[in-house]
Amino acid sequence: MKPRKKVAILGGGPAGLCTHFIGRNLDVDRVLFEASDSLGGNCSTLDIEGYRFDTGAHRLHDKDKEVTDTAKHLLGQELHQVFAPSQICWDGHYTDFPLSPLNLLTSLGWKDFTRACVQVILSRLKPVDTSNFERFAIHQYGELVARRFLLEYSEKLWGVPTADLSPMVAGSRLKGLDLKTFLVESLRGRLRKTEHLDGAFYYPKRGIGQLFDCIVQELPSNELKLSARVTKIYHDGTRVHSVTINDDENYVVDEVVSSLPLGILVKSLHPPAPAHVLDAVSEIKFRDVLLIMFCLDIESVNGNASMYFPSKEDPFTRIYEPRNRSKWMAPEGKTSLAVEVPMDPAALKAKNTDGFIDEVERKLTGYGFFKRSDVIGRHTHMLKNAYPVLTVDHQHHAEVALSFLKNLNNLYITGRNGLVQYSHIHDHMRNAMTWLETREL
Repeated sequence: MKPRKKVAILGGGPAGLCTHFIGRNLDVDRVLFEASDSLGGNCSTLDIEGYRFDTGAHRLHDKDKEVTDTAKHLLGQELHQVFAPSQICWDGHYTDFPLSPLNLLTSLGWKDFTRACVQVILSRLKPVDTSNFERFAIHQYGELVARRFLLEYSEKLWGVPTADLSPMVAGSRLKGLDLKTFLVESLRGRLRKTEHLDGAFYYPKRGIGQLFDCIVQELPSNELKLSARVTKIYHDGTRVHSVTINDDENYVVDEVVSSLPLGILVKSLHPPAPAHVLDAVSEIKFRDVLLIMFCLDIESVNGNASMYFPSKEDPFTRIYEPRNRSKWMAPEGKTSLAVEVPMDPAALKAKNTDGFIDEVERKLTGYGFFKRSDVIGRHTHMLKNAYPVLTVDHQHHAEVALSFLKNLNNLYITGRNGLVQYSHIHDHMRNAMTWLETREL
């Protein structure tokens, strides 16, 4: 009898779990290796005394019918559709996000709004400049709107000047305010606001981690190896032959799917990758996010799914109220707020953590979200490698490494940090489906 082929999946975050799940019916021996002691990565849900917090403002965008149908099959009645807006908070005023002209009029006033209209019209008469995110955003929105709502926020989020950021950081965010919409809504007075780019989204009853918990339940436990750090990946220049775990156990493989951060993958290769490839991955950086969670003894803060804070006067970039995604995310009659603070890995060590949380709390109470006496508990959680920092040079560095790795014809790369892309849950599931369709076992 011909021996069954062996597939190793490296990384137990959303991309790795999606791949393992999609390949569950293959007639192969599969094993997933995860360095930590839990699965789900940065798409998990924490339960803190009945308050549930996602490790990030995750949701399932209804962008891919096959992916959405898969989630519906997994979760059944536990998956529901959510209609909740997002807003930008600037100087105590709220503006819809994605930006809507009529809402901008209210936020900016006639003088600045007229100036912004003229800037948009004039900028669109020029050729689009995609050399960096700053120029691209100004072309799309004009100087006034771009600087007030997008550029400071992006600099806080990514930790580098916006002139150094790639236009890729925009994703689909800058499509919400095209010239036609701007003119029609502002000059003809249409009452319909710009449709949210993500539309309604799907969300599990008990948090985004419930989706990946369901995936794990569909997988044999003996195929999931925790506390299993990849330390060596042996290859001959054309194929990967084995993977060493924790510098001890060696697994012979016929195929590898990796969602490891690209640098970790490359630096694990034996024999080592060429010097220029190692130099390239050393230039790829990732951004950590400190999640500060407030458990509150009030029923509601407001109705937003997320709120964005562009001003550098605010240390955080985004806050979200989990209960607005699902009422089961907080005890009955109570709610919570999750606050995201992007930072470099060493930044928190230089701060007095309690003092920093106090500073954030003062900001939130100053905005009127809650009173200090409403706070039942304060908790923190660090999201490691939450975002690859997409600079104008990052794509070149990533392509150098990915081009080299294409020589290993039994290696498939997926995941936000594996591909160095700002991707989402539906992208990870689609990548898994693509792997299944294109594999050559």
